[in-house]
Amino acid sequence: MKRFLKKTFLFSLGTFFSRILGFVREIVFSYVFGASFFSDLFFACFRIPNLLRRLLAEGTLSFAYINVYSELEKEKNEVESLKLSSAFFNWILIITFTLYILVLFFSNDIVSIMLKGFSDEKLLYASIILKWVFPFIIFISLGSIFSGFLNMKGSFFVPAVSSSFLNISLILCVIFFYREDYILMGKYLGISVIIAGFVQFLMLFYFSLKSGFEYFPILKNENLKKMFFYFIPGTFAMAISQLNIIIDSFFASYLPDGGYSWLWYSNRIVQFPLAIFGVAMANVLTPYIAKNRGEKIVSESLLKTLKYNSLLLIPITLGIMVYSQEFISLVFHRGKFTTYDVLNVSKLLFYYASGLWFFSALKILTPVFYTLKKVYIPVLAGFITLIVNTILNYILIKTMGASGLSLATVISSVINFLILIIFLGKIYRKINVLFILKIIIISILYTGYLYLLKDFNLFFNIGSSVLVYYFLLKLFNIEESEEIIQILKRKSMKN
Repeated sequence: MKRFLKKTFLFSLGTFFSRILGFVREIVFSYVFGASFFSDLFFACFRIPNLLRRLLAEGTLSFAYINVYSELEKEKNEVESLKLSSAFFNWILIITFTLYILVLFFSNDIVSIMLKGFSDEKLLYASIILKWVFPFIIFISLGSIFSGFLNMKGSFFVPAVSSSFLNISLILCVIFFYREDYILMGKYLGISVIIAGFVQFLMLFYFSLKSGFEYFPILKNENLKKMFFYFIPGTFAMAISQLNIIIDSFFASYLPDGGYSWLWYSNRIVQFPLAIFGVAMANVLTPYIAKNRGEKIVSESLLKTLKYNSLLLIPITLGIMVYSQEFISLVFHRGKFTTYDVLNVSKLLFYYASGLWFFSALKILTPVFYTLKKVYIPVLAGFITLIVNTILNYILIKTMGASGLSLATVISSVINFLILIIFLGKIYRKINVLFILKIIIISILYTGYLYLLKDFNLFFNIGSSVLVYYFLLKLFNIEESEEIIQILKRKSMKN
């Protein structure tokens, strides 16, 4: 597991750099656009190609590709594994380009269905902006294939840091090409997104070539059938997951101007630690258990990863919940981002943060079922979650507004997690109850400390809370914390 931690650290390092730039991007957007008519438009339109990207080139298909590729590697059939990669690449190119053509002709219908709550004026602008941002899906989906390839080759830093281009491109666009005209600004942002996607694709392609990738102009490949064994049932699980986001967007479109943006800003902040730790551990764990399929190895790896997940994310979760308003005020309260926006985004952030551990755990758990060839379980869990989320959205948006949507997301994620962990059976029964009790006590003491310092300087609170948390881990003899510290020490000495 020490090698696992090292790879997770490298992925986290690359992701951290990218997410810092993403953080700067949100600060720039909030300063220039605030939570407004236009920010709602761009965020809603940009979410659509990202949803399809996760369905096609990340998530299910990525897991399927990694699993089949690892089987071919075990058989030492390098040529066949490269042919599989090429066939996969070619099909994704055809599918994403076809989707883009459909969007060009039916963008009005797409936004009218997905964002039905928008006003007629908003829908008109959205249909135009969608045409400009959608080509991003072609390059980012193709790039995701090479990310999976590099992960299988043990390279995690480059795929993680490559997403920085998108953030850099959007930041530069807003700074140098800002316009009051909605359509013109939408076009400029769309062009910057396309450029970023293309540069990211080239970077990943270049490093894949250096790692042994070889292109074959083929569409037919027998191993694609194996991929579909994972992909077809898994697609339902991933589609249900993405459908949850579509439903959230649908309900969010009924919020007043700026409401969609409140959800976006709060969710993006939660995505920061989720990507650095949760996604990093999931991306490293997937190829690891794909190559080591024994039940004992899978069980030990998963339990260890969930422990790391707890140690890293629980203090962040509690910190964000206790200081949500102070944090949003510090980061966003300037330019066109008003005090009213701060209050609303901080409420949403509080609820989203409460589910951070579960969001991360789901990222870690789901790939395990694909590796164990039990893909029907995430499908079942996803279907139940979809129903719960839809009902809760409908009920809570009436009583809590935008906050109700974030709370519905958290509750449905907790239910999803519980279903998956129960189905794991043997692994579930091996969970260390003593470890859970220690973490609960540490969390209570840590939260008390955070509340005691609430009136102090935020930076002092953050710095001192890290030391207090480390002291509590030592006091309760949490051995996994020492493993993390040792990895950080080695990396800092190398640097």
